[in-house]
Amino acid sequence: MRTKENKGVTLIALAVTIIVMLILAGVTISILTGNSGITSNASQAKMMNELSKYKEEVELYKANKNVENGGFLGESLSAGKDTINYNIKSDEEIGNIKTIIPDITDEYINILQIIKGELLIKTKDKNQIKAAQSVGIQINPYDITDDGELLSSNGNLLLVDSEGNLSLPDSVNKVGYGAFSNVEGLKTIIIPESVTEIGDYAFSYNQTLERVIIKGNLTRIGNAAFDGANNLKEINLPDSINYIGERAFRCTSLTQVVLPKNLQNLQYDTFNACNKLKDVVLNEGLENMATYAFGGTAIEKIVLTSTIESINSSTFISCKNLKEIDVSKNNNFIFESNILFDKNKTNILFISTIALKNTNTFSIPEGIKSYSTDISGMTNIKKIIIPASLTDIDPNKLPKSIESIEIKNGNKTLLYENGFLYNSSQTLIMCCSKEKDITVPEGIKTIGALSFKQATNVENVVFPDSLVSIQDRVFEGASNIKRIDIGKNVNNISPIFKRRNYNGVVNIDKENTNYVIENNILYKLNNGKKERLVAVLTENTNNIEISKEVNIIGTNAFFGQKSMTQIIIPKGVTSIEGGAFSECSKLERVEIPNTVTDIANTAFSAESFNLSEIIIHNKENSIAGAPWGAAKGMKVVQWVGK
Repeated sequence: MRTKENKGVTLIALAVTIIVMLILAGVTISILTGNSGITSNASQAKMMNELSKYKEEVELYKANKNVENGGFLGESLSAGKDTINYNIKSDEEIGNIKTIIPDITDEYINILQIIKGELLIKTKDKNQIKAAQSVGIQINPYDITDDGELLSSNGNLLLVDSEGNLSLPDSVNKVGYGAFSNVEGLKTIIIPESVTEIGDYAFSYNQTLERVIIKGNLTRIGNAAFDGANNLKEINLPDSINYIGERAFRCTSLTQVVLPKNLQNLQYDTFNACNKLKDVVLNEGLENMATYAFGGTAIEKIVLTSTIESINSSTFISCKNLKEIDVSKNNNFIFESNILFDKNKTNILFISTIALKNTNTFSIPEGIKSYSTDISGMTNIKKIIIPASLTDIDPNKLPKSIESIEIKNGNKTLLYENGFLYNSSQTLIMCCSKEKDITVPEGIKTIGALSFKQATNVENVVFPDSLVSIQDRVFEGASNIKRIDIGKNVNNISPIFKRRNYNGVVNIDKENTNYVIENNILYKLNNGKKERLVAVLTENTNNIEISKEVNIIGTNAFFGQKSMTQIIIPKGVTSIEGGAFSECSKLERVEIPNTVTDIANTAFSAESFNLSEIIIHNKENSIAGAPWGAAKGMKVVQWVGK
């Protein structure tokens, strides 16, 4: 029994057969397909003929099965080189795709399969793709696991049409890690109902993607999934989504978003740096909004839904246009005098730019216990008044213009003297001295994170012998710094204590038995041996000589090396820790010896988006966690043996 569809397929097969005969007779045939003229050759026509015949045999098999048993469902038919299955198949029946296509050749038995009743070819061969498309056979050039995960592959763009559109097949359940990261040509992608998850970095740094259409059933969008996809203008977020990961959307062209109804938590950095994002609709059901969730967006007004319980003090950081926060539906927050408080007014969550526009003094309200709300862009502020209730303050959230600090009577935690703000534990919180040469007073034990941000003129710093610890990014923002002298008793130095691109001098007292500097590299000592590479102290290109004594490449060791394009890790290194190569934007190639047995899942970062080769001198999968945070996914990892 032949259906109308069968007759159509038969006509295609007949036409292709005629073409083959004409070509073999020496006639050149021009076939117009779509908008392009293609001159067919004999091998291409033969390929079309074979595939057309195979497709017809599949349709005949389904038609015959339907005649035998009216309960047969054509869409239930699936078959490959080893199996066959359909809804009324008995347990005793065996077979494979050859049962359906008896004369299938060895060339095709491994690449043709039947899924949901349709013949599909799994290939990356452009001629086979062209032939299959011409006779109406679905193509799968992707790397899809048995569980339905679309992996990171150079074949993922082979089916993009001339207008940049791509519709993923129903065989995909998950768009995998880095699957479309940093690729060109894709403008619109259609995510089918079969997909429930978009993995980490899936579309990160894709500079051509403009539109994402999600047809439903998606539940999860992974970390950094669309990070840096700066042409993305439109995406729908179906209500089925219950998780959106950290840094998921840092897209500078996105203008509006409606959060899905099932979303309870907004993660760190979710929409941070979406500087055109103006219209945001928060969902009923949303409970928590994390750090930088909407940082740097163009939001002017936002309505807090009744279910929101927690907002971080940096959720709306750098939202310069945000003037109105509607809390009428929510009892957990107060918005008054252009400041957002929690309901007890013990925390400030947001300060509008108009709140401090016409003053040079910011007086933190009494009752506030910890201050970390960003006003760093308000450079008209010269003085901070600290209430008796305050126990901690984040200097990074204050403007560089601060020149003096006043502490109200009754504060038993904080002290201010000669430009230094410190606490009762002898931790330096902030230095707002405008001198070029600064000597930190004896007695200070810890240099706090970002504590020299307001010391805008500093060039030379001397730390005291009482000092034991130097925390993160101490000199971030101190752009004139030239020399840092570290004392003999320091036993803890953050790898990112200096500012980025620092090219000055760092000295460590010769009596210090914990650290040593060699070739502008800071090492942690263990019984005199340079065991851990802590930090590369100055910006380098590719002339980094690592000591052969090193066993560990430490956390953030190469942080911010923006000129480095490649690095060879020496033999003897056994471990590479988290963030070791974070923010190395020009890094293209890393070579790792067979002595390395452990690499942290976050050794590389999304900011290292040019990384295209991680060469491992060891057997495949000998080190867990690949690709260890590399944005482009597994396609950059090369196992080359010992």
